[in-house]
Amino acid sequence: MIKIITSKKNDIFKRLKLIKSKPNKLKKLLFEGPKSFEHIRKVGLDYVLYVCEGSQYENEADYTFSESLFLELSETVNSQGILIETDLPQFTANSDRVLILDRIQDPGNMGTILRSACAFGFNTIYILKGSASIYSQKVLRSSTAALLSLSIKERCNIDDIIKLKKEGYSIVATSPAGDSNVDTQNKVAIIIGNESSGISDDILKMSDYIYSIETNNKIDSLNAAVAASIVMSNFY
Repeated sequence: MIKIITSKKNDIFKRLKLIKSKPNKLKKLLFEGPKSFEHIRKVGLDYVLYVCEGSQYENEADYTFSESLFLELSETVNSQGILIETDLPQFTANSDRVLILDRIQDPGNMGTILRSACAFGFNTIYILKGSASIYSQKVLRSSTAALLSLSIKERCNIDDIIKLKKEGYSIVATSPAGDSNVDTQNKVAIIIGNESSGISDDILKMSDYIYSIETNNKIDSLNAAVAASIVMSNFY
């Protein structure tokens, strides 16, 4: 018989609330939904599965909550009844393709960019100071757990980019004023700038190339996540 957690005083419920509000404290993340669950299983990560009573995943769950209690943990309007706890991702090493995010502030853009980075083999992410937290629930939802497959370094600055340059990476900034034909070395670091102000001037000045997406010029600029995805695809 499945035991259902019904009390807010339950230690497991309180622990999940803490993970949601302070993921760095417990070094854990909480994802929601079947797509995130499938990605986590596909890449073979350890996880703990929590479901709402009556969920199709109830037989696989480690813990089951009553509907009213589960809805207090869910971030979606129409909950799909599944939460997955994983370890916080750690920075490991630089891959040949690095993505640098300069003050990306919209959580939806951040999550989408991380998902695209996973798809196009940009497995190392440098996140500069002033960017949205990758641990906000909106980022976690929009990334559908793709960030767990990435090596992410947070609170970076220009010194980290200079170090990449010394290690032989071609530093490619993105700007509407750039060139659509860029010939890089095997190791490349792409920089995506802030949604409204773009890449910082000091970073633009030290970049090896300034790359621009070729368009029909009927619009001034693209959404940051859309632009990032196109650029990564072009360098894939």
